[in-house]
Parts: sequence; C-alpha cells; structure tokens
Amino acid sequence: KTSKSLDEEESMKSLILPTLTEISPKQFDKAFRMCRALFRNETSFWSTSEISRGNASFYDHLLFLDQYDGIRLSAAQMILSSGLEFFKAPLSIERLRKRKRHAGADILRMGNNIRKLNEVTANTEQFRVLTMDMANWISKPHESSLNVVDFVFGSSATIEEKRNMADSYVELFVNEVADDSSHVTSGKAYHKEEKAAMIDMLKKDDALGPILDVVEKLVDESLERDT
Repeated sequence: KTSKSLDEEESMKSLILPTLTEISPKQFDKAFRMCRALFRNETSFWSTSEISRGNASFYDHLLFLDQYDGIRLSAAQMILSSGLEFFKAPLSIERLRKRKRHAGADILRMGNNIRKLNEVTANTEQFRVLTMDMANWISKPHESSLNVVDFVFGSSATIEEKRNMADSYVELFVNEVADDSSHVTSGKAYHKEEKAAMIDMLKKDDALGPILDVVEKLVDESLERDT
C-alpha cells in the first residue's frame, strides 16, 4: 500500500485513536483489512449477478452478501468510513467534494465525542451534557422529549410550556414514522432471538468486536451518569 492509498484510513487514525486510546492502531488496521476483503472482492456471487464487481455499490453488497458478511460490512462502514465514498482511494478535490454526502464512522465519532465532552464537563460547571438512549426516543418519545426540553430550558419555561413542546415533538415524530415507508428496513421485522444472535456475532468478531466493546462501554457509562 502507498501512503496515498491510506489517506482515508490514516485520517481516521489521526483524528480518533488519540482520544480512544483503548483501540490500538493494529486493531484498527485489522478491521480495515477485513473491510477491504469484503468490498468488491473476488467472490463468486458476482458471476451470477448482472452487477459487475467493480461497479457494485455498498447497497449491492448488502443485497448479495450472506447475512454474516453483510452485517460485518455494514458495521464496518459505521465504524471506519470517513464520510467519503466507502473505501475509495482519494481522487481530485472536486470529486472528493461531491462524495462528502456519504456517511459513516458514526460509532467511532460517537465514542470520540463522548470522551471529548467528558473532558470539557470535568473542567467547567458551565457546560452540561445530556446523554440519552436512542431506544427510549422510540419507545418513550414523550418522556424522552420532556427530559430534553427540561434539560434545555430548565426554570426558564413552565411545566405546561415544556409539556406543550414535548407534545408537539411527539406528534411530529409519530407522523414522520407513519409516513416513512421508503427506508430499506421498512417492513422488516426480526425476532429477539435473531437480533441477539446478530449482536453476539459482532461481539465475537475478532476484527470488529474489540472496537465495538470500547465504544459500548463509553456509552453505557455516559447513560448511567445521566439516568
């Protein structure tokens, strides 16, 4: 590998790993190599597909890979991708600008943000952070939104005003969920046993599991403080 071909990979290392010191560069490299092995590699399913291997998108991979490799690739995108097109070598500035719409690395950025915010709040009482479980937003939208409104406005708003704001959010949230049928996961349902098996599979993965474990612990510690 040349230094140019590692620009995207190295940017993640230089920005994130100094903060998340529990994740070693060697572990990061291991996860990155696993992704390279899955993305547009020499697998047999391309021979039965109308899509050529070289032009296959990230979504194409999720359709054609088996469940195990599909989950690993999806988790890797959420861990490693820097926001440019998934695992593409750097190109011209103009083409890079067009590719900034591609998301990724949410998991590492989340861990990084938690630790950075913890450092700030430890040094000043004027800066406060509220950490909330995403599952609560879905299962308890009114209670969750009321907690946020109370955190933001404190004594500057009355209880009635806070409840009205929470009610408005819940109405908007429910309507958006009811109207959004275009997402790739729409209509998909998995039993608890299937979800548990998928989670367990990722936890035991030697490339991704250690990284996910570090971030999970940071999230759990942050949620525990704000509960």
